[in-house]
Amino acid sequence: MRWRTDGLRWAVATIGICVFCAEGVAAAPRIAGRWDATVVVNTVEVPFRFEIAQNDRDVVGFFFEGSRKVASTSGRIENGALTLEYDFLNTILEARVEGDQLRGSYRNKRPNARPMEFRAKRFAPARAAARPVPQVGGEWVMYRTAQDASKLDVSWRLHLQQSELEVSGAILKTSGDSGTLVGRWQDGRLTMSHFAGDRPLIFEAELNPDGTLSITLDQKFTYRAARNAELGAKGIPEPPDLSRLPASGIGASRFTSADRTSTGKRCPMRMRDFAAAWWC
Repeated sequence: MRWRTDGLRWAVATIGICVFCAEGVAAAPRIAGRWDATVVVNTVEVPFRFEIAQNDRDVVGFFFEGSRKVASTSGRIENGALTLEYDFLNTILEARVEGDQLRGSYRNKRPNARPMEFRAKRFAPARAAARPVPQVGGEWVMYRTAQDASKLDVSWRLHLQQSELEVSGAILKTSGDSGTLVGRWQDGRLTMSHFAGDRPLIFEAELNPDGTLSITLDQKFTYRAARNAELGAKGIPEPPDLSRLPASGIGASRFTSADRTSTGKRCPMRMRDFAAAWWC
């Protein structure tokens, strides 16, 4: 009988060890797919598209510059904790999985850098518009209606493309471009944003009865925009001709560091190339 008792104890112990091991190697939570994400910058919430690819505990997190994916250089999920690093930006995203949400922070690795709050929820398609929305596609010029952070008192070019509710575009300043803004009309207001791991910006606009746009950037700086053909009638000054500005001065490239694609290749872009692609 004793050998049977000892054998039973050994069997029970073995089962307990196996259960413990199985718990220790439990599959990582499934977080692959598209997310509606937000970073909070000085109390301003900047929404953006985010996407995750996953192979068990190995993950890749993608920001978007327009339709181009900006991939993390490394990423892991362990015990519900997600870590993504972007070496070319010197940044790190750390978040925990909380049901169908991600919550954490995004920060630069330099000493004393202030982290931005990061949160995301599973992507949900936006509802259709109940009535027609304004059509704003085309070339505009925007000029500030109050003091902003600009060093020069000049107007900026604004390019917009529209497909039903969806709008994308970019602002071209003398110091560089805004990055690709993406958003949509909702309740009579156009909201677009940019965040590809850097340069967070939120753009909000309403169409005025005279055909101009009232624009607010980062919920703080205000502008008025008119279509290119109506600048004189609307009292908005012509923007400077960037092609006449020296490359080493105003209008020189802000793309001094190369962008990184989803393939890991680095692709430098000059501002003059961007201008030619969008504005010429």
